[in-house]
Amino acid sequence: MRKITRTRQEIELIPNSKLDKVEFLYKDLLHAPESLADDSKFIYTSVHDGIVKLAGNNIVLVVKFGKPCKDVYQEGTCGRPLGIRFGQDGYLYAADADYGIYRVDVNTESEDFLLVAETSRNRILRYHLKGPKAGASDIFLDGLPGMPDNIQTDGGSGFIVNLVSEANSERPNIIQVFSQFPNVRKFFARSVALVQLVFTAINSIYPNEFAQNGVHFVGHLEPLVVISGRTAVLHVSESGVILDSLWSNNNTIGYFCEAHIVEDQLYLSSPFNRYLGRIALSKVGWEHLKRKSDSLLTKKQKCLKLKSN
Repeated sequence: MRKITRTRQEIELIPNSKLDKVEFLYKDLLHAPESLADDSKFIYTSVHDGIVKLAGNNIVLVVKFGKPCKDVYQEGTCGRPLGIRFGQDGYLYAADADYGIYRVDVNTESEDFLLVAETSRNRILRYHLKGPKAGASDIFLDGLPGMPDNIQTDGGSGFIVNLVSEANSERPNIIQVFSQFPNVRKFFARSVALVQLVFTAINSIYPNEFAQNGVHFVGHLEPLVVISGRTAVLHVSESGVILDSLWSNNNTIGYFCEAHIVEDQLYLSSPFNRYLGRIALSKVGWEHLKRKSDSLLTKKQKCLKLKSN
């Protein structure tokens, strides 16, 4: 009897039952997941109407490329992302069958709610995007000891909120003082606009750096920075509980609008400063917030800032 000799490739291709015990995850919750990518912390997958992040038991929508549609049969309208991969720049690249190639920042996906800092009123509002409260809003934080500006994630479920200027009964902020008197506030706003208009007119007639700096200086309210109070950074939980606060009593340091954690350092930025602040997390007792890099950062909430008039 003739002996059949198989090649190594043929042997490796012999059918087996190794996949019989595959575990089903997110059963009936994912519609046609096609491609996978990960950032060493979460898995992302392309489904029929967008890209989602798999965070534990939660499925978080990251992005949709097309227009709203009823179902899969309108794929040409709502789009169909196929292959997805993370690039070395930290962005997620996606190829959509109908809309082309996209670069996605997975750090700004929308989910449960949206936070909006109401700067002049010392509070933060929460707008619900999903669930039974979708479309409604409530107060996330109120009565803050200063004026909230930019909001950042802490790398987990909480937030880092900057108070660009202290503002309370003991140290009132000039902007808030004006806000209590509509006529005075209107007069102040018009005065600022008038001064800026003068600089603009001078620059249009005789372009010069002095006038251009005047337009910028007045328009950005930089004169008020000189008389502003202390600056602070708050660590806030997902439910709106203040967990810790960092303050600066040094007059040469301040006016920070945003705090951002990179590895074991806290970086502080401001449009009013000509430097980038940095301090080790170990020096402020925030070692537990240490993270690898911003490219691995993911968040359930989108944070925005609203400058109130």
